[in-house]
Amino acid sequence: MRRALNLLPFFSCLRARTLGWVALLILMAGCSTLQFGYGQLPRLAAWQLDGYLDLDSAQRRQLDAALAELHAWHRREELPRARAVLVRADSLWGESASGRGVTADELDALEQETTAAVSRLLMRAEPLARPLLSSLRPAQWEHLRQRQRERLDEWLELEGDPEERADRFVDNLERWLGSLERPLRQMARAEVARWPVRDREDLRQLWQARQQRIVDGLRAVAAGQREQGLALLASLSSEPVDPALSEAVRASVLRVLNAATPAQRAQARERWARWHEDLRQLETLQTAQAVP
Repeated sequence: MRRALNLLPFFSCLRARTLGWVALLILMAGCSTLQFGYGQLPRLAAWQLDGYLDLDSAQRRQLDAALAELHAWHRREELPRARAVLVRADSLWGESASGRGVTADELDALEQETTAAVSRLLMRAEPLARPLLSSLRPAQWEHLRQRQRERLDEWLELEGDPEERADRFVDNLERWLGSLERPLRQMARAEVARWPVRDREDLRQLWQARQQRIVDGLRAVAAGQREQGLALLASLSSEPVDPALSEAVRASVLRVLNAATPAQRAQARERWARWHEDLRQLETLQTAQAVP
């Protein structure tokens, strides 16, 4: 599961609004089953957030309670939507025998669904996060900025390595499609070589500005400026850091998907069917727990 977190910077190349269900499913797919991964999300989120905010014991308890409530809401309200999105993602390929291609418009439609998911998550999380954020001391805000700088340095170091970029792209594809057939893996690595590469300092400035907007949004929520804070945070989910790279990655994904053989498609769809069943069982468990 923690290894999966190292893959998330890849998705910053895509339109950030896809980080709703897509990122959630990728994180959970880093575990043996979605059921196990989904159950671990509050603990994993607490571990990550504590690393950024350096919380004291009282704040950790507050965070745990907020995450438990958010997780319960998500399980109750959003799991059915997650399963429906997975079904629609599966239908993009159609029956493997038909070889129907995936279009950019179809991916756009899926992205629009995830935009709504991100918005709902932010709206529900804001009142739960506000008490904790308002309790943060100046040193903790500075700790957040320092951790952002450290993570950015780490990511830029990896991003500058062409082999590392190719490895991450293949890793992410294989999380969705299963082990790639050799020609498709070679194609994926060749696609990465076509992506535009920004100067490192230029990329650093873009990311630093984005990180500052995150802090500004969180501070606005902490100060009770709900609309301003949510607007800042929501805007991050609709704007790619690097539009040219975003479009290049998106085009590469489409080409790889549409080059997959029937056998590769069948393997991927079997994988998605298992995820679908895991989500169905999670829904069933939630329904059973709700019965008095």
